[in-house]
Amino acid sequence: MRKADAIAHFGSVAQVAAALGISTQAVSQWGELIPPLRAIVLQRVTRGALKPDYPGSMAGVDIRRVRRGGVHGAKSATEALLNAPNQEAAAHE
Repeated sequence: MRKADAIAHFGSVAQVAAALGISTQAVSQWGELIPPLRAIVLQRVTRGALKPDYPGSMAGVDIRRVRRGGVHGAKSATEALLNAPNQEAAAHE
């Protein structure tokens, strides 16, 4: 997912940052491509309007559970994704 696509979707860097619960400075530090974790969160926030270009980068994470309060009482979608149990890793234990 390209940063320009996210900015076009939301209208500004500030609105992209607000959607992710991060600072505008953090968004400004991204290169042309959005980091994979942030791209997955943006996919969820936009209900699929934006899609990551990193197939398999978050294998085993059920992004349907990534929402506020959806995983372990997370306060943000990013926190929920970080705390989501990795089903693939659990299968190997």
